[in-house]
Amino acid sequence: MPVSLPARVLSKTPSSHQTPEWIGFWALSLGAVAVCLAALIYFTSDDPVAASFVLLAIATIIGAVLWEVAQTSDRV
Repeated sequence: MPVSLPARVLSKTPSSHQTPEWIGFWALSLGAVAVCLAALIYFTSDDPVAASFVLLAIATIIGAVLWEVAQTSDRV
């Protein structure tokens, strides 16, 4: 026997341009992973250039994602 939902629940539509609530946590966790990976590269192969490249690449990715989220949240 099917159960019908109340009209209040049916009228809610999620916004497609909402800023993700977990984007800050994602950025921090990706930064922590980058630091760990850079430390692993630096201490195992003694290569500061590769370690700094990892940090720079991950910082660029985080910056691009946060910039895009900021741009889409301004359009709303």
